[in-house]
Amino acid sequence: MSKINAKIKNDDEFKSTLNEVARLQVALPLLKASKEAQLLAVKEKFDGKISEAGKSLKTLFKRVKTFAKSARDRLFPGAEKSASFGLGVYGFRSAAGKLVNVSGLDEDELAEKLFKVEGLDGCVSVKYSVDKDAVKKALLENSPQAEALLKYFEVESAEIFFVEANKEIKEQ
Repeated sequence: MSKINAKIKNDDEFKSTLNEVARLQVALPLLKASKEAQLLAVKEKFDGKISEAGKSLKTLFKRVKTFAKSARDRLFPGAEKSASFGLGVYGFRSAAGKLVNVSGLDEDELAEKLFKVEGLDGCVSVKYSVDKDAVKKALLENSPQAEALLKYFEVESAEIFFVEANKEIKEQ
């Protein structure tokens, strides 16, 4: 590991390191492809079983839930809400209520109405974000908005170093 992080000392080491970079550029996609192929094989092996078990669980759960609801008074006498069986516990739990929009308005319309009602504006959130692509485009095209945008942004030119493996290496 120390050699990987060490500073390059001369041209020979630089060229040797470039060769290693090129080899790794070729090896990495091959390793990723191999990993994906193996993951796909594992998924194929288990997805059907998982799906079938999930369907069975859903169907069986629905059956016992329906029965428990219809026989609730007999299964849970008094104030009891649960009971034990050989492999666990079953019953009814209190759950957090689900908020349901009964207004007939879509989310945007509802948010607008709530925002206008005094005391309910805290129930609405508004999020602003900068569309950096639009800003960059406006600046690069010197649009009418460019002058105002230049108070806040500038487009920096960039130069990046690259190493690209030869096609002959990739084909080997």
